[in-house]
Amino acid sequence: MTILAQPDQEEDVLVIGPEKSNVTAPIVASKFRIETVQVFEPTDASDGTVPRLAWVGDAEQSAGEFFTEAAELAEDSAAESRLSARKWLEDYLTKQGKVLARVAKTDGKKGRIPGAVASTRRQIAEGRIRQRGIPA
Repeated sequence: MTILAQPDQEEDVLVIGPEKSNVTAPIVASKFRIETVQVFEPTDASDGTVPRLAWVGDAEQSAGEFFTEAAELAEDSAAESRLSARKWLEDYLTKQGKVLARVAKTDGKKGRIPGAVASTRRQIAEGRIRQRGIPA
């Protein structure tokens, strides 16, 4: 049996359920809220609390469906981020011409361009960015 747990940011709950079981039919996942329980007096090392999972109810889908949906959304976001970084780098190189890789990476970070560092690798391979010294 495989158990999956995934946070649901919209409802502020944790979705937990079996993904695969050879002994039962597929079932929907359960939703839990993490509560803080005061167990002992706070000390310098601890606030004296422990987490407790409180059952909220059944989810609308199985844990596997929920997990797959979350992964697809994350992949779409990552792909959009990479596309944004590539566009920034193309515009940057059009304006700057050939530059050192470390300069392009630094300028990408200054502009808070996600993935700018990764996008420079392709440009280095195409000879649009010069790399000098040990690769960063």
